Parts: sequence; structure tokens; C-alpha cells
Amino acid sequence: MFFIGIPLPHYLDTSDPYYTHEVFYLFNLNFSPDQIVPRFAGVFLEPGHLGTMCIFLLYINKFKLKSVGNITLLLGALLSLSLAAYGLLVIAFSIYLINIKKVFWLFIFGILFGFGWVISANYLNGDNIMYQFIYHRFEFENGEMVGNNRTSSYFDSEYSKYCSTERVITGMGQDAFGSEKNASNNITIGCAGYKRYFFIRGIIGSMLTILFLIGYYWMYRSKYSFGFLIVYIIANFIRDYPLKPIWLFLFIMAIPILTYQSKKNNTNKHDSLAYLS
Repeated sequence: MFFIGIPLPHYLDTSDPYYTHEVFYLFNLNFSPDQIVPRFAGVFLEPGHLGTMCIFLLYINKFKLKSVGNITLLLGALLSLSLAAYGLLVIAFSIYLINIKKVFWLFIFGILFGFGWVISANYLNGDNIMYQFIYHRFEFENGEMVGNNRTSSYFDSEYSKYCSTERVITGMGQDAFGSEKNASNNITIGCAGYKRYFFIRGIIGSMLTILFLIGYYWMYRSKYSFGFLIVYIIANFIRDYPLKPIWLFLFIMAIPILTYQSKKNNTNKHDSLAYLS
């Protein structure tokens, strides 16, 4: 309805110090004058959050696109136009294909991805949505990936100093966010990823988080739950939200469910073979 020009009730929200949203009640839009089209963010703060959550749920649902719900999740991830979401989609789907032993389809998937890259780079000389938002950001310039905007130069400078101090053991904690009276001292604003997580929590906090994730997976280990653990860790290298409730609760529920489904399928196969024999 939005894309075909139907006027929808909405308002501008500037309550967050970093984000500005057009709130259409059922979804948010992030838009700036330099963008070709608005980026769909769903009910989340930014499009990448929406895209990552959609990929998590698609993996848990084993990419079964016969389901309307899963088609909706895929569309949500694609409309986010998030480099992180697209990259995570490629990784998650590749892991799933390896789990079901469809390596041939993994090869086909890689060819289609490369084919899309060539087409988008040449269509209108690269002046199109797919190339500007996604493919171009995978390219390297001066030894750096174009889309690598996880941290600011100011943060990188402070991070280098931090790594050579004793606080690297326990992390910067609340000091990383500045004081209540002077929020401009927030070193992490506009940053995300494993560096920020390590900067705030240090060696001890980061190791405890990793031990928890691996330990919980080990209690319910299977090839599918291992795949989700990998997807979850990679997502948190980009976003650093491993303990945020909306992601953590999903992880806690998904790991045993994926293992239960895997064992149930194996049991059914054994029962079928025993019956046939």
C-alpha cells in the first residue's frame, strides 16, 4: 500500500538520540535524501534488526517457502536492503544446504548470487537499488570493504588505547556510554559489532557470554542446532546483541526445538526402515 502511493497515517519520531523514524503504526521507515528508496524496518529500530530476525526465523523454519509465513519473512529480509541481513541470509541458507547434504544446490545458489552481482553492476551503470545498497558494499577500496561501517574512526582510536590498558580485563562498562549530563561522551554511539561488545564487557564478560552460548548448545547438540549457533554468533559479530531478550529468548527456545525435530525425523526414518525390512 505504501509503495503504490496510498496515503497512510504516520508521524515523525525523533525521540531516539541516534534514529529518526517515520512511524506508520505497523512499520517504521528509515529514509534519508541520499537513498533511492526508503528502507523497511518493520517494528524495529533499523532495517538490519528486522532482516537479522527474519533470517533467524527462516533458519529455524528450515527455509520452507511453501509456508506463507516464511515467504513473508523472506520478503521482510529482502525489503530491509540490509547488507548484514543479505550476508547472513547467504550464510544461513548455505549452512542449511550443507546440513541436508544438498551441496549441488549450494553451487547453484552461489552462481545465482554472482549472476545477480554482474547484472546489478552493469544495469544503469550500477545506479540501481541492489548494487548501491548491497553488492557495491561487498567490494573493497583501499584495502577496506565499502560496507564496513560498524565503528567510527573515533571509536577505533579509543578502542586501540583501551586494548593496551588493564580495563581490557573487565571492560569499560557504563563508562563507555558517557555521563547522564553529557551524553556526547558516549564513545559507542553509531557503532555496533564484536568490538563494541568487547569494549564494554572486556575479556571476562565476553568469555562468559561465549561459554554460555556454547554450553547451552552442547546440552541440545545436533547438526541443526550447531548451524543455528554459527548463524547466531556471526549475527552478533555484526550487531553484538547476544544477551538482548528479543534475540536471547529466541536462541534459548530454538536450540532444543531444532534438536528435538532432528531426533524425531531420525526416529521416524529408522521406524520406516524397520517396517520395510
